[in-house]
Amino acid sequence: MNFINLLDKISYFSTKLIKKVEKKFSISLHFLFPLRLFLRLYEKIFFKKINNKFELFSNYYLPTKLLEKKNVLVISGGIGFDISFEKVVLEKINISKMILFDPIELCDEVKEFLNHKKISYFKKALYSESKKMKIYKPFEKEKNPNVSLNILHTDRSNYQIIKTVGIIPVLKFAKFKEYKNKVIKLDIEGVADLVIIKCIKNNYLPCVINFELERPTSIFEQFKYFKRLFELKKVLEKEYSIFYYTSIKLGYRLELIAVKKNSELI
Repeated sequence: MNFINLLDKISYFSTKLIKKVEKKFSISLHFLFPLRLFLRLYEKIFFKKINNKFELFSNYYLPTKLLEKKNVLVISGGIGFDISFEKVVLEKINISKMILFDPIELCDEVKEFLNHKKISYFKKALYSESKKMKIYKPFEKEKNPNVSLNILHTDRSNYQIIKTVGIIPVLKFAKFKEYKNKVIKLDIEGVADLVIIKCIKNNYLPCVINFELERPTSIFEQFKYFKRLFELKKVLEKEYSIFYYTSIKLGYRLELIAVKKNSELI
């Protein structure tokens, strides 16, 4: 193990310990750590707080008015072992099609859910473009679905080469522009911003984008993270109103929903 990877590992497990302490005692220690505090202040200053125009769908929010809509397309990148959001969406919203992506081997519960006639699933990693890439695995040896195309909470020395699927071919396949109401949910460790920017710059504008931006634990990736965050905000705010609803792991991640300004959903 080289020196950089050793520091990454120390950072990862120390962060994990802090998160466990916070969860056990229902507290947040973000104010003790400069980067965590900065990220928390940034989201509160530059994004709007979620309000009563939104409804909770498992662990994500969507505009309440979406419940009244028909002909809804949902694209979900990154499902892992948790499909609670997708299940609630299928129950509450009159969707026409749901397309799911994840590169890992899914558990039986998820596989059973995928049998629904409105769902299409692809065992691929969703990314900004189709290409061969390294996908990094977690430090833990036990089963963990949080693989990443970025050095997020993962071991930079433990990876495999995969072929990603680009978001633009996916949107063309989905006949994206034929739908009036389009929702994209991204839980794709460390690369959601790249996918969103690719969509917007190619004039594919979903009504709703629900996503997480997790801050890497590696000390060597902090500058890149904040640089990309600032770029994403600059691109997004031209067309979208951005709301935050981060309630735990403050300063470690952002939980955001972007709603298109002329969509009449808020």
